[in-house]
Amino acid sequence: MVKINVLLCFCVFYYDNPGFEIVEKTKKYYELKHVYDGNLAKGVEIWQANFKINPVGVTLEKYFRIEIL
Repeated sequence: MVKINVLLCFCVFYYDNPGFEIVEKTKKYYELKHVYDGNLAKGVEIWQANFKINPVGVTLEKYFRIEIL
């Protein structure tokens, strides 16, 4: 049996957020990208989930993995 360790980190939004967009690759971008790549290699994934809230309840609108390119 293969043991798989995965950690899912969700960025949760209560509105229809289109996701992160990198406008300019600054020095901080390259620092973050280095950490992101290292954690990705260890099995850490970052996901975004968008929910809709109304008086009846909460509905999952969409979800997707966040990738830093």
